[in-house]
Amino acid sequence: MNPNNISANTTNPIQIAQLNAQLRKHVVVQLLNHFGHGLNIILLQKPDWGFIGRNPDRNIQILDVTQPGHPTTTIINIYNDTAKGKECILNQLQQTNTNLPQHPTIITGDFNLHHPLWSREDHKYHDNQLTENIVDWLLSEGYSLVNKQGKITHLAQHNGKRPSVIDLSFVNSKARNQNTIKNWAIQPLLSLDSDHNTIQFKFTIDHGLTEIKNICGLRYRFKDVDPSEWINAFEEEAENSSTVLSKLASINSLTPNQLDLYAETLTQTIHAATSRMAKERKNKPNSKVG
Repeated sequence: MNPNNISANTTNPIQIAQLNAQLRKHVVVQLLNHFGHGLNIILLQKPDWGFIGRNPDRNIQILDVTQPGHPTTTIINIYNDTAKGKECILNQLQQTNTNLPQHPTIITGDFNLHHPLWSREDHKYHDNQLTENIVDWLLSEGYSLVNKQGKITHLAQHNGKRPSVIDLSFVNSKARNQNTIKNWAIQPLLSLDSDHNTIQFKFTIDHGLTEIKNICGLRYRFKDVDPSEWINAFEEEAENSSTVLSKLASINSLTPNQLDLYAETLTQTIHAATSRMAKERKNKPNSKVG
């Protein structure tokens, strides 16, 4: 890679893949053979040697990535063993009020949890206080989900089982605001004999400012939009985001991270309703607003 092609305000891209190898050596070998020369980091859950971290808890791996002239980015790779109940790693972090990094941070791995925020709409979700506590904690820390709701990450390879969404990635407000994760994608064809799909993404940090061509951000024509129909569309989209919005609305005093998440979720809701009801406006490159 030619360093002259990289902006001084942007870090070099780090290519990452993650997979629950289910203790299968040949899955790890296949993953290394397939991706070995195209990746910088491979995140494993349940590798064939059985653990990803050191004592006292071997289900968490913390990686700090630092590039010259840029702040550190932290990747927290977890295998959340819910068979341990309250001793699973995410609940331990939540219960002990662990101080998470304030710089760009990614929490990713096999969460082994089901929740309306990411599960399929037809998933029969049963209230689980452990899950609710973990979700409340992540939201309170200003983390937001990268996955698209309902996109399968865990395959059903046994009778009585259904495909599910349990391999997740969350980012904090610093990572979100600096557009740290890019090209996040589920790779169904690369499950490599695991019940889980491989997830690929890259991260960079952009500290530069992007010129805004249209300061008002007008991208849609509202002339023919019925206000009542837009309100109905907004309410439907808000219902899809109700898990995040209702959690944040119930907090009396929001932290800056929570305010960022609230604003981003509300903005996405408004954009989704508008894109449904209004035609996209095609501005000329140097067109003026007014």
